[in-house]
Amino acid sequence: MDFFFVIWIGGVFALFIYRMVKHIRNATKLRNEGLKALGTVVGFKTRWGRTTTVHPRIQFITQIGEVVEVEGHTGIAIPLQRKGEKVTIYYEADNPKNFALDSEFERSSPYLMIILIVIMVAIFIGYYVTQ
Repeated sequence: MDFFFVIWIGGVFALFIYRMVKHIRNATKLRNEGLKALGTVVGFKTRWGRTTTVHPRIQFITQIGEVVEVEGHTGIAIPLQRKGEKVTIYYEADNPKNFALDSEFERSSPYLMIILIVIMVAIFIGYYVTQ
């Protein structure tokens, strides 16, 4: 295997891990310092591709009375919420579209993705070393 290919793949993995860590830090900051609101799942956005994912569309009212509709960051094949379900949201006062859902799935999925990437990197390195 070409050394530059290994460097390229390593860069892709590093970029992905950077994005996940940035998402975790932003969500943690919003949960600690953001404003809290009760939102309602008003529908779903289906994204088609190699894998189909369903993202909840959530509507909430900010503390100043503005109605905001956002799309959940994490999508899966089968939606975890139902239409009409109430969910807790933490959002940034100056930018309500910057939000974090208060759910175990939303909290744990970035960590799960990082663990999977680390496992993939370990397998990739193991394969490269044995060649």
